[in-house]
Amino acid sequence: MSSDGLKYLRRVIDDNDRSALFHTSESDFLDSTIANEVAVYNYLLSHSAEHGELPSIDAVRAETGVRLPEARDPSSYYLNKIIERKIYNAAREINQDFRSDMASKDVSNLYSIGRRFMDIANDPRISNSSMYDATGMVTSIDQARVNMRGCRDAIPTGYPSVDDAMMGGLRSSDFVFLIARTNIGKTAVLLQMAKTAYEAGNKILIISMELSMDDMSLLFMAHMAGINTKYINPYMLGTYDERNLGEVTEGVVEQDRLFIHKGGSGMTPNKVRWLIESLNPDAVYIDSLYLMTPDGSNTSRMDRFSKIAAVVDQTLDIVVDCGVPIINTSQFNRQAGKGGGDGSLENIGFSDTISTHASLIISMKSVFIGENKDDSKNEMDRSKRELEVLKSRKGAVKPFKINYVFSPMNFREIDATQQVDDSLEQEMIEALGE
Repeated sequence: MSSDGLKYLRRVIDDNDRSALFHTSESDFLDSTIANEVAVYNYLLSHSAEHGELPSIDAVRAETGVRLPEARDPSSYYLNKIIERKIYNAAREINQDFRSDMASKDVSNLYSIGRRFMDIANDPRISNSSMYDATGMVTSIDQARVNMRGCRDAIPTGYPSVDDAMMGGLRSSDFVFLIARTNIGKTAVLLQMAKTAYEAGNKILIISMELSMDDMSLLFMAHMAGINTKYINPYMLGTYDERNLGEVTEGVVEQDRLFIHKGGSGMTPNKVRWLIESLNPDAVYIDSLYLMTPDGSNTSRMDRFSKIAAVVDQTLDIVVDCGVPIINTSQFNRQAGKGGGDGSLENIGFSDTISTHASLIISMKSVFIGENKDDSKNEMDRSKRELEVLKSRKGAVKPFKINYVFSPMNFREIDATQQVDDSLEQEMIEALGE
C-alpha cells in the first residue's frame, strides 16, 4: 500500500530539510492506516534533536524496520496529501456524528460539530481551501485587532515603558534581548519579567545556562515570595519567610505552569525547540543564550562568534516556527564602558545578528551618584538601574530607571515624578556638601 506519509518523510531526508519536520505533528500521521508512519516520524524527530541532523535511509530501516519508498515529487506535494487525508478522515467522522444527531434531533451537539468543522478550516497549512480563505481571513483580522489593543494575549514584562513600546506587551513572534555588562543584574531582571508573565496567568519555561536547576528554582521562588535572594538558603530563612516560601512553592506546583530547565554546554536550539513542543509554554526565558551550542555537524570548526551567530539564527527560527516569544540575556562588549553607560546597538557583544534579528532590545546600565559616570570618585547607586529600549515596534524609547532592591524586594519602574524628586534630593545633597 502506498503511503504519502512515508514518502513525505523520505523526501525530507533526501532534501536534508530538518525544518520540514516541524510543518507536521504526530497527529498528522495518526490518521494513516499505516502505523509505521508514526514510528518513523518520531525517530526522525528524536535523532534530529540528539544529533542535530537527519538520519540516513539505512539508519531509519535499521532502527524502525521500515523501508522508506521512493519519493519522486517535492515534499510540498506529499504534505498536501497528508493534510487532505487528515481533513477527509476528520470530516467523515464529523459527518457520521452529524447524521446521528440529526436523526435523534440532538440539537445540543450540533454547535460543537460546527466548531469541529471550523477547527479543520483554520489549519494554517491549508492553502487551497476556500473554507480556510473565508474563515481564516476573518480570524486573522480579528486577532490583529486584539493584538493592536494590547489585550489578553499580550505577555507583560512588568515595565510599562517596555510594554508601551511593544504596543501592549510581548507577542508570539517576539525575539527579545536584555543586554548589560557583567554583574549588573540581568538574571534578576529576567526573573522579574518571568514572574510578571507567570502572575498574569501564562505558562513559562526558564532555561538557565549557568545556574543549576535547583539554584534557579530557588531564585525564582524567592522572587515570587519577595524574599531577599541573599538569604534564600533554607538555613538562613526566618520562620515567616520559610512559611511564605513554602506556600508560594506549593501554589506553583499545584498550578503546573512553571518549568525550569538546566541548559549546560550541550544545550542547543533544537533542544529548546523540543522543550517548547513538549511543554507548550506561552513564553520562554533563556539566561545567557550566548553559552548555547549551535545545531549542526560542523560546529567544531566554527569560531566563537560564528557559533553565537548560528545560535541566534536558529533560535529565531524557533520563535517563527513555534509562535512563542523567547526572552534572552546577553552582554555588551567593553566599548560599552563602565557599567554599560555607553551601551548601544553598535557594541552588543559577540554577534551583529542580535541587533538585526531581535524585535525588542533592552539595555540595562548602572546608575551613578553624580553627573559624570566616568569620574572614578562617583559611586554606583546600587538601589537603581537604568533601562533603555534600543529597538522595539515604536523604535528607540528614552531611558527610564527601575528600583533594584532585594529587601524589601522592589524591581518596579520608577515613574517620572519619583525621578524628579530623586534628582532634586541629589542636588540638595550636593549643595549642602559645597
